[in-house]
Amino acid sequence: MSDNSPNFSIAIISTDKSIRMSLGKVFNSKRYEVSMYQSLDEFQANVNRNAIHCLILSIDIILGYKNFIKNFKKQNSQSSVIVVGDREEYGQAVTSIQAGADDYLFMPVSTLKLRALVNQMVSDKIRNS
Repeated sequence: MSDNSPNFSIAIISTDKSIRMSLGKVFNSKRYEVSMYQSLDEFQANVNRNAIHCLILSIDIILGYKNFIKNFKKQNSQSSVIVVGDREEYGQAVTSIQAGADDYLFMPVSTLKLRALVNQMVSDKIRNS
């Protein structure tokens, strides 16, 4: 990547604006390029999927679209997917992992953990490509 481009491109999709904004703040540095969407339709209409290193979804997005993650990862094998959701909802965590997510984090999300997880996942995928 050039010196002028960010290291990691992150897309955040949630119907809840407060979730989008709080997750976006985690990646508020020149190292990240963050784009935020309120629906899968908006994401699909406006994003170059090949440029996404990490996709962060709130659980409300995938509940009706369980095949989305698997299809996204088929088309974007170098992308990681993280789902964030309700506290202590282990059924949602299992559903997300079965749908193809790389990880599931419970809300409220630790900013340090989320940033470290994204950095590690993206670095591993880049190194292994």
